[in-house]
Amino acid sequence: MKNNTPKLFFLLCLLLCLIVPSTCKKLEKVMLVSTGEVTGILTNSAEASGEVIDPGKGATQHGHCYAKTPNVTVAGSKTQLGVPAGTGGFTSQLTNLEAGTKYYIKAYLSDGTETVYGKEISFSTVAASVPTLTTTAITSVTYTTATSGGNISSDGGATVTTRGVCWNTATSPTTANYKSTDGTGTGSFASDLTGLTAGTTYYVRAYATNSAGTAYGSEISFTTTYVAPAASTTAATSVTSTTATLNGTVIANRLSTTITFEYGTTTTYGTSVNGVPGNAVGSANTAAKADITGLTPSTTYHYRIKAVSSAGTTYGDNQVFNTSAVALATLSTATIVNIGASSATSGGSITSDGGGTITKRGVCWSTSPNPVISDSFTDDGGGTGTYSSSLTGLQPNTTYYVKAYATNIAGTAYGNEISFTTSTVTPVIPTLTTSSATSITQTTASSGGNITNDGGSLVTTSGVCWSTSANPTIALSTKTTDGTASGTFTSTITGLIANTTYYVKAYATNSVGTAYGNQVTFTTTIQVTDFDGNIYNTVQIGSQCWMKENLKTTHYADGTALVNGMGVGDISGDYTTKYWFIYVDNPSNKDTYGLLYTWAAAMNGASSSDANPSEVQGVCPTGWHLPSDAEWKQLEMHLGMSQAEADRKGWRGTDEGGKLKETGTTRWVSPNTGATNESGFSGLPGGYRYSAGPFFNIGYFGYWWSSLEETFYRDLNYNLTSIYRYDTSKDWGFSVRCLRD
Repeated sequence: MKNNTPKLFFLLCLLLCLIVPSTCKKLEKVMLVSTGEVTGILTNSAEASGEVIDPGKGATQHGHCYAKTPNVTVAGSKTQLGVPAGTGGFTSQLTNLEAGTKYYIKAYLSDGTETVYGKEISFSTVAASVPTLTTTAITSVTYTTATSGGNISSDGGATVTTRGVCWNTATSPTTANYKSTDGTGTGSFASDLTGLTAGTTYYVRAYATNSAGTAYGSEISFTTTYVAPAASTTAATSVTSTTATLNGTVIANRLSTTITFEYGTTTTYGTSVNGVPGNAVGSANTAAKADITGLTPSTTYHYRIKAVSSAGTTYGDNQVFNTSAVALATLSTATIVNIGASSATSGGSITSDGGGTITKRGVCWSTSPNPVISDSFTDDGGGTGTYSSSLTGLQPNTTYYVKAYATNIAGTAYGNEISFTTSTVTPVIPTLTTSSATSITQTTASSGGNITNDGGSLVTTSGVCWSTSANPTIALSTKTTDGTASGTFTSTITGLIANTTYYVKAYATNSVGTAYGNQVTFTTTIQVTDFDGNIYNTVQIGSQCWMKENLKTTHYADGTALVNGMGVGDISGDYTTKYWFIYVDNPSNKDTYGLLYTWAAAMNGASSSDANPSEVQGVCPTGWHLPSDAEWKQLEMHLGMSQAEADRKGWRGTDEGGKLKETGTTRWVSPNTGATNESGFSGLPGGYRYSAGPFFNIGYFGYWWSSLEETFYRDLNYNLTSIYRYDTSKDWGFSVRCLRD
């Protein structure tokens, strides 16, 4: 509203001048100004009006003065519009005001020595709002850093005092979480995110703060990259002339990491061996080692640890060790016993291998003193300790000289010499037994015999004979020819017909005639094909017929497909979906180790009873079923485990696990302790899939389901000879072996 008081005052003065002329001279010096309205009020600006009523004789400046407290003067904030252009209205643009604030204002007029004011009025600026902004896309992502930023399009009417980005591993990050501080004001800005964790998903928002508060831009997420594993080679231990233990540590940096060692006589290495453990996860140090054998004495070797993950390959530094020299072995000759007309028993005791592996040992003999291995000898394997040797093919009533011997890389050492004289007897046919059939397939099997007495006459031929009828003989049946020595021999039976029962006897012939061992029987196996066309060999173990390979099918026998688990993540608590998996989603593992199945997939929804195992066909082909806990026990007890041990949980038995494991270290990690596979089961270390997603222990452990509701499984271990029996969660992935109905 306009203030008209100055105008009225001016009119009164004019009237007084007319009445009293002497007053007109004073009137000429009066400056008059009026305060008008304040309009266009925003958060930090407004427009004020005023009117110059009389500039007087010397007005040099006019405008508005204003403050946040009453009784404002030109000593505070003001506009300066210069010399007024006579009388009339004028406006001032008020800027840099504070939002939501009450101001007091007056128009003023000044001649440099005197200032006059209009009436003081007040107004309030508009309250501020939070800024408006967006978040810049994430760029330059590494495993610990990234770049983002924002664009503030409006400050909300109040100065932006702080801006940047905030981030967290949970959604909707705020400035209470991690943040950057990137200046003030509006417009675009860039922000660096630091101190991040590799392989982690982060959520990011730009932020801007003014007096009204803090506003956030849109949320953006990104995942940091993984970092290659760290590897460090440490000093070798347990170094001998031919063996050593290689050592190192690995930090997997949160990715599944394969650990191996490389070694050789130069820094090109040349030989690679699996570490123990063979896989590392997480971010802590994993200590690894590898026991190596077959080294050359007195030789310098180089080695390093190698760590491989999907983020890259890392090598530890080169380490060096020297194998020790080898001396001849130290041994003694055992006393001669069981002296007959054509055979005797001796042996030896090796008390020191001289620092080198004993590759051959036994006894040698001659009718002259000081026998050596170029004379007659036995080969009784390798290693130290006590061993027994059978001397065969001797002549009656003859004196022989005997020495034990042991060979390592340094040469052959001999024990003390012992002499004896064979007895004089009338020859009879040999005495022998027949070995049980093993390694049974569709067309082959292994048997053999043990000639315990040559009857006083040299055995000229031995082997086994077999037929589909009882009591086979060498005249009427098929036979093998397996040497002329007494003692144990092994025979390979070929040309058999699948799923057929055969009768076998060992035989031995000397100058008197042919003798036969006891009769044994076996039944050849069959091959079985699943819905996918995979063909499996089988093995007869006692009264049970087992598949010799882990199951590979992705369909049930009726053609119903199981659920493909490749790429699936955490399935914890899912006990019903019928998943199959390939170890680490690598198809080549299927061919060697078969597939891994959840309990639901293995059972195909069946509810088992240990009393009715044949009713649980599950994922097996027609005519086959998932073995029950009781049937696993039957297998274990057939191999020598007691009933009490079979009923226990945990590790049980002594060497039954070794009898089930495939031999060698091609598919088992060294040392594959006690593996003989004498059962023919050919168990492989297929590992397992954890419910949360990772795979573990391929090469180290094999796990197989049973059909018992308690989900008892069987576990074979690379460095144990016993068998593990326990119950587990149904959302894990294990191998399957099927048993014939």
